Amino acid sequence: MIPIMIVEDEFLVRLGLKSMIDWNSYGFTIVADASNGQEGFELYEKHRPYLIITDIRMAPVSGLEMMKKIRAIDPDVKFIIISAYNDFDYAQQAISCGVELYLCKSTFKNEDLVSVLPRLAASYNKKNPQSDTALKPSLQSFDAVFPDLSATDKILTVLAENGLGTGTHLWLAGRCDTSEHPASNLSLQCTILENLLNHKGIPCQFFVRKDALICLVKIGDREMLAQIAGEAHNTLLNYTLSPCYYGISTPFEDILKLSRALSEASCACNEFLFDKDTVCHLFSPENTTLNFGSLKLDTAIEELMSTVFSGRQEETLYTLQRIVFSCQNYRSLEYALLSVISSFIEYDSSNTLMPLLERALKKNDLTHIILFLKDWILTIPFLSMPVEDTASKYVDTVISYIKEHLEERLSIQSLSSMVHLSPNYLGKIFFQKTGTFVHQYITNCRMNKACDLLRQTNLPINAIGEMVGIANPHYFSKLFRDTMGMSPSKYRG
Repeated sequence: MIPIMIVEDEFLVRLGLKSMIDWNSYGFTIVADASNGQEGFELYEKHRPYLIITDIRMAPVSGLEMMKKIRAIDPDVKFIIISAYNDFDYAQQAISCGVELYLCKSTFKNEDLVSVLPRLAASYNKKNPQSDTALKPSLQSFDAVFPDLSATDKILTVLAENGLGTGTHLWLAGRCDTSEHPASNLSLQCTILENLLNHKGIPCQFFVRKDALICLVKIGDREMLAQIAGEAHNTLLNYTLSPCYYGISTPFEDILKLSRALSEASCACNEFLFDKDTVCHLFSPENTTLNFGSLKLDTAIEELMSTVFSGRQEETLYTLQRIVFSCQNYRSLEYALLSVISSFIEYDSSNTLMPLLERALKKNDLTHIILFLKDWILTIPFLSMPVEDTASKYVDTVISYIKEHLEERLSIQSLSSMVHLSPNYLGKIFFQKTGTFVHQYITNCRMNKACDLLRQTNLPINAIGEMVGIANPHYFSKLFRDTMGMSPSKYRG
């Protein structure tokens, strides 16, 4: 993509220039913008744009002064002027700086500006024959370039071809937070980072891996790389409203550590899920330590399965929240999600474990991850699962006990202990045979008995509630109304 900078002191005009033209479709991308000539010159030195669209009258440094300073450095840079001043003196000075186009703000149309873009793109590509206006040639698939990470000779050859021979290297991984806004363009991210790294004289090579941008740099200074990543974050945020977060590996020289270092950078990058105040996370050993705080993950997974197979959806969501929010780092989150999905994947014939895990981990917010898991679990077709013959006797025993002890405090935990099964296993086989969750079955039995007592006796409603195991009269009335569609007193008539 061909880098552009816009220099304009009126915010709305600057915003309009950025948004009114689909720059990417013409092979251009905006890498910087400034409100005056002084800022423009400083950003030019940082980003080195090929095309600069600028106003003339700005303080403290005018567009003309900025153009002259830039032209002295780079005779090939292209300028387009869009000014409110359409007089001969300004036009003459602009022509002396070698502008491509001089437009008046009050009369110009998009077509006027767009008309020169193909010619400028052609001149850029002629000057940079390796460039591709549709997609940067350096933005390659990592897995395609390095299909075998044990083939060190091939790796060394590729690195040498890209000026990344032997020495100290770092991996930089970038991931955009799209929880509030659409993802920014990978080519735009690449262009901004590449300009920043080139300005510092740092050799780099970009790749795409699983829709994420990764960059190998020949440098050992993590703090300097973190500063560059922070500048890239601010630039992207200015244009796309999607903040981009970065992770940096530990330095390495041994090429056999290339893969491990990449995993470190990716892991550190994903720490933004827990800390969005930090733009760039540096990998440390703590990133790989499983840490769930005070939560016992195995116990929580059993509780989750129990809530699912007893039909308590609110508790299912609450338990998922406890599991996900207990994770102290990305590795813990990865392990927790793997455990949750593994617990239910055998009941879902339409999905497999790893794609589901990847889909969950692509979410850019912990809350979105929780909702993804909840939606997936609650749509699993448990009814279509085969019933085990040996399980029927346990279900029959539980059903008989429920019907004979409705006045007691019944729960899936107490019932599973009675038949010496785990709560989640009892919930599963109960649903398989009856098509009803344990909790709902208990409620249905209680309401059926309450209906019989209301029709056949003159007992007070409160007493009937106690006889079916619901001592709270207000809760009994609410539950009866929710189930039968009318109050107990109205049902009795």
